[in-house]
Amino acid sequence: MISTLLVHWSSALAPVVGPINRARCHSVHLQQPERRQRNLSMTVRADQRNGREGLAQHMLRRELLAALAVASVAVCSGLQRPAAAEVVDYETLSDDQWRSLLSPKQYSVLRKASTELPFSSPLNKEYGTGTFSCAGCNHDLFSSSAKFDSGTGWPSFFQSIPGTVEELQDNSIFFLPRTEVRCKVCHGHLGHVFDDGPPPTGLRYCMNGAALKFTASA
Repeated sequence: MISTLLVHWSSALAPVVGPINRARCHSVHLQQPERRQRNLSMTVRADQRNGREGLAQHMLRRELLAALAVASVAVCSGLQRPAAAEVVDYETLSDDQWRSLLSPKQYSVLRKASTELPFSSPLNKEYGTGTFSCAGCNHDLFSSSAKFDSGTGWPSFFQSIPGTVEELQDNSIFFLPRTEVRCKVCHGHLGHVFDDGPPPTGLRYCMNGAALKFTASA
């Protein structure tokens, strides 16, 4: 009896429950695409936000790298304003200052008028095209075109560049008076000049190699 009633109730409720269940299922099926669409939109917005942040960080890195590159070039190439060249008054330099500027051999020759050993200077065999200047002040003294091989072991020239040297009487050896040659700018001792040179002057400027610097022509 009871089972018969249950069967009748189930049959009676079926037309009502069925549509409700189908409506519920249909609602669930409709909500799933909408939820997926919302999730997709949120993902897209997150990706866009991350993309903007990533682009901003990338641009910042590029700007920092560019700034570092400019700073490096500035340091390496010395873009700072160069200091003005210092003008040296060689006539007022102290003995200690000359010692600091010159090598011991240069100091001995230029400031103490000593004589280097013959054939000891590499400039004795220097016959390149250029200019010989004072090792103390870089003042040009002799042109390579005036250099000749005297066979004495010291760099020799038949003339100086006009107005670059001064000549003084040297009586340091009482039985052998000589003519001393000095740089006209710093008054450093260079050597002596003799009248046994070749034409066209007949002079031999016998110079100490330690008192000279050679600069080849470009």
